[in-house]
Amino acid sequence: MSIGLQGRHCASRHLRLNGTFTVLALAALLFISTSRNARAEDDSPAATALSISGELKLDVVGVAAGGLDRGVSHVETLDIAADLDLQALGRGPDRTLSYGAFADPQGRQAMAPGVWDGQQLHAVDFAQITEDARHAWLVEGAGPLHPARGLTEPDADKPGAYTWNKAPRLAGQVLETGALARQLAQGQPLLRALWQRSRGNVFTRVLARAMELAQLVLLAQDCLRAIVPGAPCCEEAHLPEAADAVGLCEAARGSLGHWLSIRGGRIASYQIVAPTGWNFSPRDHAGTPGALEAALVGAPVLAGETSPVAVQHIVRSFDPCMVCTVH
Repeated sequence: MSIGLQGRHCASRHLRLNGTFTVLALAALLFISTSRNARAEDDSPAATALSISGELKLDVVGVAAGGLDRGVSHVETLDIAADLDLQALGRGPDRTLSYGAFADPQGRQAMAPGVWDGQQLHAVDFAQITEDARHAWLVEGAGPLHPARGLTEPDADKPGAYTWNKAPRLAGQVLETGALARQLAQGQPLLRALWQRSRGNVFTRVLARAMELAQLVLLAQDCLRAIVPGAPCCEEAHLPEAADAVGLCEAARGSLGHWLSIRGGRIASYQIVAPTGWNFSPRDHAGTPGALEAALVGAPVLAGETSPVAVQHIVRSFDPCMVCTVH
């Protein structure tokens, strides 16, 4: 199967803006191929060859699985217009974060949790999560705080602040979260190969989101099959006098965490670290910018542009929700 689109003929700015998602939506076709090859038996090789020449060509080569005879090789090629140069826009940090998703009754997760550093997947040390309010219009408190002890008190006249968003960090490190992080955590071979070439960027983020759509269709089928008609859909619980709780999951945009404390039978504190909080974080007390802020550095601005196309590509590739970030 070969799909070719000559993006260099997309001359208008309108097509440059909308062509990103129209073209890359076709990438969902790659997910089933590459993922099934990776899940084949241990002695079934799967390789990915990547080349860039005029247009970005992804040749995914592997032993066919899922009903085809063993030993039959196939090639799937997706030609992406090189004039968009998406792989050169919006380079992300060197680490990504996923809390994991779609756990079965045995606790196994269809989307693996972990921190991917480009070489291996590490367990998430939740005790090392902090929020830094140095450059937020919020009371800073005693430096970076774990969300369980976090503060959300406005300080609109705070010197040096430029956002309502705190700066989440894991062991002091900047991380990116979202569809790309989930696919890297679960070992998606094509995206891990692309990551080794140029880390996270506009191309890999949108590609990951498109490929994840194909996976979600399959997971939705599993969820529907697991429904037991008439079974309880929730558990009743009584509010305790004192308790501390945390809830972690993967939302559409990435890793979402809720930290709750109850004292005297009432909610004493409730802190949320939303996915866009990670990706759109400001600089921390050390002056280190968050994922988006760093990704925007060096973005090209063409003559006459008042709303640069490259900046729009980069910002939208993170799929932000500023409402949930500020809440």
